[in-house]
Amino acid sequence: MTTVLPNCRRLVQTIRPLLEGYAATCHCVRNATQKEVVGAALDSLLESFAQNKMLYGEAVSTDAIRNCLRLLRQWGVIEMYTDNRERKIRVCTPYENRDNMEEVCANIYKFNMATPVL
Repeated sequence: MTTVLPNCRRLVQTIRPLLEGYAATCHCVRNATQKEVVGAALDSLLESFAQNKMLYGEAVSTDAIRNCLRLLRQWGVIEMYTDNRERKIRVCTPYENRDNMEEVCANIYKFNMATPVL
């Protein structure tokens, strides 16, 4: 029983870079091209890392950013479509309100920082 908590901590720390990438991506989502959103999220992650606001450099990853966008699409937060051979992102109606989008970001962030396991 005493090994459960250390094992949970280890698992959370393993996925923490991914969660940091997801949290940054969530804050950068807007109606724009996918390239613009990925670039903004990458810039945000790089800035956080350069300012030592982020524990794991592994979070600076375009793969994590794109995976987060797929997750947000599955959750119905964004729509992805092609226009003039360019991949675009549209924030869905309930999430156009920034407060609702912040709630989605907070749900991702709580698993990163506010978990009682750490």
